[in-house]
Amino acid sequence: MAEEDKFWLIVNLRNVDVRCAPSSSVIPERDRPTRIIPTRDLAESELLRLQEKYQDQEFVLFESTAHAVPGTFERGIFFIENI
Repeated sequence: MAEEDKFWLIVNLRNVDVRCAPSSSVIPERDRPTRIIPTRDLAESELLRLQEKYQDQEFVLFESTAHAVPGTFERGIFFIENI
């Protein structure tokens, strides 16, 4: 995957305690991302727009960094590949 294949997501973490155990840090449905943003510039602009509009919320920008790819020798085995 090339650099242009990266994408960004904005998540509202206002109602999530990320320091809790993974089972406790579920993002409420109303705060989950609703779209994938294709460029960092667009994502940063949207992050700023959302934060200005909803100042009592806590928006965070996530960037895709890796994906799983199938191994070449054994079916069902996957590896992490950095983007």
